[in-house]
Amino acid sequence: MLGNAPARHAVQLQWQDVLQIQGPSSTVDTVYEMASVLVSVAVWKQRRSVYLCQGSKTGTNSEAAIKV
Repeated sequence: MLGNAPARHAVQLQWQDVLQIQGPSSTVDTVYEMASVLVSVAVWKQRRSVYLCQGSKTGTNSEAAIKV
């Protein structure tokens, strides 16, 4: 997801590092980017499962469990 989307600034995440002497770190981009990565992984897994079950008459293939 690229660009300056409104959702990008919806949540501000703050944390304190043990080794950091200054105040807490904060960013508004972390939650947005993590959601983007999770959606990308979900789409990849869905496409992979379609590939593994391709050619099966029932939609599930015993070979699919072996290929994983």
